[in-house]
Amino acid sequence: MRIVHFFERVRLEKGGTIRAAIDMCLAMAERGHHVSLATFDDTDVPEEWRSGAPSPGPSWPEVKMISPPPLPGGFYPPGGPTCTKTILAGADVVHLHGLWQPSTAQYAARAADAGVPIVLSCHGMLDEWSMRQSTAKKKVYLGLFGRKFLDRVSVFHATADDEKRQASAWVPGDKIEAIPLLADFGPYRELPGPEIAVNEFGLDTNAFYALFLSRLHYKKQPDVLIKAVSKLRKQGQDVRLLLAGGGDEPYVDQLKSRAKAEGFDDDTCKFLGMVTGDTKLSVYQAADTFALPTSQENFGMVFVEALACGTPIVATKGTDIWRELDATGGTTLAEATPDAFAQAIGGLVGKKQELPAIGATARERVFEWLDADTIAKRYEAMYERAVNAKPSITGSTR
Repeated sequence: MRIVHFFERVRLEKGGTIRAAIDMCLAMAERGHHVSLATFDDTDVPEEWRSGAPSPGPSWPEVKMISPPPLPGGFYPPGGPTCTKTILAGADVVHLHGLWQPSTAQYAARAADAGVPIVLSCHGMLDEWSMRQSTAKKKVYLGLFGRKFLDRVSVFHATADDEKRQASAWVPGDKIEAIPLLADFGPYRELPGPEIAVNEFGLDTNAFYALFLSRLHYKKQPDVLIKAVSKLRKQGQDVRLLLAGGGDEPYVDQLKSRAKAEGFDDDTCKFLGMVTGDTKLSVYQAADTFALPTSQENFGMVFVEALACGTPIVATKGTDIWRELDATGGTTLAEATPDAFAQAIGGLVGKKQELPAIGATARERVFEWLDADTIAKRYEAMYERAVNAKPSITGSTR
């Protein structure tokens, strides 16, 4: 099967959506499908895709560079980028990611004109919380051309039953497939150990560390975690905080000021910046718990990564996979408030010696739940369903 993914910017700093797209491309290529990734920013495309290094499958995914939208608002001229027809030639299915980018809607129109069926991964963008943000602008977008975009989609991809339930308010439920993200657990099979993080960041192995690793963004509420850990410290517990991830500089500065106002210093609250590779895995292992008081999370790959490193987590029901996370036995669910997170983390401090065993069990259950071969077969079935569906509507969008 010839599969074309379209993603505007391949930049991992933008969050887990692009990581998911990369993993989907790689998994299908490993299974013998011809996979292309069309983008106008290939900053974080894996280097081996372009290096000619031996691939684990017949070939690496092929990167197709297109020109960025030249018009205000992120639009292409009518007809889209000039190379679209060439990229779509011979494609069996187009897999799109995201909903609110005009360029994605235009790419969908070109795919429909070419008779290529469309799969759209919603990535939580039709969740109730998401649709409450900038509601008026989204309604205008849907009214102008977003609804036509959605009508062109043959199959919508949700990553959990809870996401499917919420998305069903906006698109037909019988067109939605709920399939977990394809996660590449190769790096997690043999972990590097906590020593890398301990040495690089000067961690105290006698302290209890709560880790936040994600975009530093108001949606994920790192300020709630700062207040929660501060409460525990004021109660006399040596709980320390690690905040890993990038974010807009003004917001990060606000968080640093908040931490200082709560009485933290550079030893008790560390801002690590972006961490990747073995360092990221080591940070997960060095932490006693991973805690993310998020308002909304589609799949929340960071939760899965933490559990795959054997680190118990504190999560909210704001993530669409909270039921699946809870079933691993390594998850404490809490309301996204300082008091609730302080209570949840404090409960883990009291059983610090038991956490490695809890984490080890959760790690094995995550590997079973997200077995790559099983999930990849479900993706193949989803693509076949799209191919066999009624043709999407045609017509141009700008």
